[in-house]
Amino acid sequence: MTRKERNKYNYSLTHKIINGVEYKLCSNKQHNEWLPMTEDHFYKWKYSKSDGFLPQCKICTKENVNSRNAKDPEKHRKSSKNYRDKHAGKYNEVARQWREDNSERKYEYEKDYYVKNPDKFLIYIKNHRIHDITETEWRACLKIFNNQCAYCGLPFEKHIVLRNGKYIIMNLHKEHVDNIGYNDLRNAVPACKYCNSQKHDSNMEDWYRKQEFFAEKRLQFIYWWVNEGYKDYIEDKPPYKVVKEKNQDNNKFHWNLWAVDGKRNLIGIIATKDKKKDLNEDIKKYLITIN
Repeated sequence: MTRKERNKYNYSLTHKIINGVEYKLCSNKQHNEWLPMTEDHFYKWKYSKSDGFLPQCKICTKENVNSRNAKDPEKHRKSSKNYRDKHAGKYNEVARQWREDNSERKYEYEKDYYVKNPDKFLIYIKNHRIHDITETEWRACLKIFNNQCAYCGLPFEKHIVLRNGKYIIMNLHKEHVDNIGYNDLRNAVPACKYCNSQKHDSNMEDWYRKQEFFAEKRLQFIYWWVNEGYKDYIEDKPPYKVVKEKNQDNNKFHWNLWAVDGKRNLIGIIATKDKKKDLNEDIKKYLITIN
């Protein structure tokens, strides 16, 4: 049997014509079902030398990918991040368009997740850098940046998002320039929702230079602010934070006094107070609310 005849024979084992439509056998032995060989049932695969599709159907392919990602989520996270970095321009444009078209869906998904996982959300908030910035400090920072996103330059009045079927003007976010740096004014700039979520934990300059809206002038201004500019506006703070937290069993609150490290991150509860009046007057202005 020649190579050409062998390939034709192997092809006939997994392909057949039914009522004028070519069908393909899913290679998953547990599934083992004949399906029309179309993009509705199989993913395209440029490396296929026979028919241009993956051996398994879409359902089995998704199950295999989800199973593999569940076994090693850290590897999946790194792989996804590498892909986004490699295709930053294309990915960011597609992602931006998806968020615009599905903003309500994304918001409802996040809201539903936090409602179902209040403990995880609380842990995330405590472990992921609650900003230690007073209102006075933040107003000064916004003024320095002309109430615009430090990265793309979007003005505050144009920072519009869809919430509950209505478009609203959202405040600019407090964004960490260095994701593992200080947690106060010396490491914060105003950012729009898009830039804040896209940068995430990336290196600021590496991420920024890949963006279509990159501007060298704004980059140098950010560096000036985090190295020198903040010094005229940052306030002295005590070695603790007071965190106002909602009780799980009712709508009342309690207050936890947290010790902080040199970068102003929460590191441990010093004391808990059930009533606000039990707090000393000189520490009430350092309240941080977690709903």
